[in-house]
Amino acid sequence: MTKIAIFLSIHLFLFKLTIADNYHNPVRCQEVLQGKELDSLNARFVGSWPFGESWALALDSVRNIAFLGSGGGVLAIDITNPSSLRKLGEIRRSGKVAQIALEDNLLYIHHQNFGLEIWDVTDLGQPTHLSSILGPRYPDAIAVKDSFAYIGSDSLRIYNISDPRRPFKISSYGNWDIGSITISDSFAYISTDRRDSTLIIVNIQDPLNPYTVGFWRNDSLGVGNVTVLNNYAYCPNYYGLQIVDVSNPSNPFEVGSCRTPGIACAVAVRDSYAYVADGDRGITIINVRNPTNPFVVANLTPVTWCWMVDVLVLDSFAYLSDGRSKRGLWVVNINNPLNPFEAGFFSVPGWSFDVVLEDNYAYLVGWRDGLRILNIENPAYPYEVGSFATEHGSQGVAIRDTLAYLCDFAKGLRILNISDRTRPYEIGFWATATGACCAVAISGSYAYIADGSDGLKVINIENPSNPYEVGFYDTYYAWDVAIQDSFAYIADGGGLLIINIQNPSNPYEVGSLLIPDGPVVIAVKDSYAFVGGYDRGNMRIINIGNPANPYEVGFVETYGPCFGISLAYPYVYVSDWFWGFWIAEISEPSNPIRIGYYCTGYCPYGLASFGSYVYVAASLCGLQIYENLLLGVKESRLPLSANRRPLEIYPNPAKSYLAIRLPLTANRQSASGGLKIFDVSGKSIKEVVTPADKSEMKIPLKGMNPGIYFLRIGTETKKFLVVK
Repeated sequence: MTKIAIFLSIHLFLFKLTIADNYHNPVRCQEVLQGKELDSLNARFVGSWPFGESWALALDSVRNIAFLGSGGGVLAIDITNPSSLRKLGEIRRSGKVAQIALEDNLLYIHHQNFGLEIWDVTDLGQPTHLSSILGPRYPDAIAVKDSFAYIGSDSLRIYNISDPRRPFKISSYGNWDIGSITISDSFAYISTDRRDSTLIIVNIQDPLNPYTVGFWRNDSLGVGNVTVLNNYAYCPNYYGLQIVDVSNPSNPFEVGSCRTPGIACAVAVRDSYAYVADGDRGITIINVRNPTNPFVVANLTPVTWCWMVDVLVLDSFAYLSDGRSKRGLWVVNINNPLNPFEAGFFSVPGWSFDVVLEDNYAYLVGWRDGLRILNIENPAYPYEVGSFATEHGSQGVAIRDTLAYLCDFAKGLRILNISDRTRPYEIGFWATATGACCAVAISGSYAYIADGSDGLKVINIENPSNPYEVGFYDTYYAWDVAIQDSFAYIADGGGLLIINIQNPSNPYEVGSLLIPDGPVVIAVKDSYAFVGGYDRGNMRIINIGNPANPYEVGFVETYGPCFGISLAYPYVYVSDWFWGFWIAEISEPSNPIRIGYYCTGYCPYGLASFGSYVYVAASLCGLQIYENLLLGVKESRLPLSANRRPLEIYPNPAKSYLAIRLPLTANRQSASGGLKIFDVSGKSIKEVVTPADKSEMKIPLKGMNPGIYFLRIGTETKKFLVVK
């Protein structure tokens, strides 16, 4: 019973961490890196296969196309035949796509790394990025109407987008945590952060001078994505749907409400019915013919667990985005609102949990959907070649020769033939009894499984079609396992365990170390074990030279849980769930030095490295690929503080010149040596004397080849790109 309690408490904790829906957003790097660079000098973003669970939806009724925000990308899907949906095109970015809007053939993408982006999607095979609105970097809501874009975060910002290549801000208004924006006639209906539970009505007839005309405070928990139709605002919330009379915008008042089976996230209204994206209960249809007496007429819940977060209606179908399963886009026939039924769905990848590299392939483990095999020969554009679905999802995989050993979380070990990576198939299976198959390591003829509450399991895999258990060692809660020589090193929830496996049928403990971080991931090299935890974060370095007496010698600080470690001596890559990942130099294990970082835009789990590249399983955002530039420029342990204005450069990328806005006077005293430009190898190629009486200057780039360069003045350094 104790182990069951431990198992449940750990998973409830992780479940809370992974809820990133419209009601709970995990703390991420933006709260640490407000307005600063996403990358350090020593790391750059290379490419991604960014697709994952779906949180945003827009419909093109003319071309019968659904634009689906899938993880860090957008998929264009042909919906002409709902029973046979097919992809027509895609847009790849790095961080989570939270909202999208479509007007004419322009797609507006609310993106957590890049603010609001405007794309021309006339040609779905080659969508064109037109411009970005970089402030705020992390908007919470967008709406587009006519020649204006309305962006919400801590205030309402209005942009003129008459020329989508050159949008510019015309006004800013209010001081709210905005959850959603709906435009109807001359008013913006703004739902504030769900803790405030308020609907604010702003007059935007003159976008230069918006002003509040009225508000309605919700007594329930939260206001979701509002729909306004025929003088009524339909407000989804934690308990269901509330209907507010807005015929007099200065005096809105509730006229009716209706509870729904789930948590209402969004609503679409047509004729006499409201179609509610009802969280884990699918779609709920409410009769709203009489707004004072709405009532549920039907509910349809998918056969698999879901979290419906957005809904739009077109012709006889309701289209819903599923933010918590591989269902992705769910299509429901509503020709008869009293009897809805599933018409089809478009599957998307699930939550990416871990990644393993072999040859030119990345094996991406999905927490809810199994294994995906990606070709990474070109790191800038990885693509999927094959997949293998599991019933309960997966947490770990090991690759050897033409076999993949896949941990099916609630089932056990599945052995796959991957000689043809486009068609992996199962050849053997070992079932766990009461454990949870978390991770696997292969050594000789044995698979060593971190089996959760059942500890370490030793499986004979000499005949892959008939694996069987030969030994086990009872532990606290085995999350991860690494093998070196005759020892198994286990990240065991409460600490590090070292197990002698010289006789696989009789493993026994030789050493242990209590670690307060709640270890969940481990990597081992020579005399050191590198252990990451979910509780207090941090990646700890343990001396295991004497397995009977392990002891800590150093650590790499993280802001949040550490679920991934990859060794590339003398470097180690450390995932930071609240941040991204860190690059640390570990040539002196007792004094590891962080030399680079990258804010991945969403919570990273496992990672793997090869050469100068690091591959990150980016949870909701699929696989992301970065490069360690190996400059050896030692950066401070923390980014620039919020009260210090950094060196600013533009345009970036640059062609003929680079404009520089010099730091404040207080920061320029250390710049007496002037300004220097280095190439990617660290070679100084240009020096310029900085004027003492000017705050801005331009540097000609004549003679500089296209590529990455670094500009340094005093203690400040910036990266920029020169293009033709």
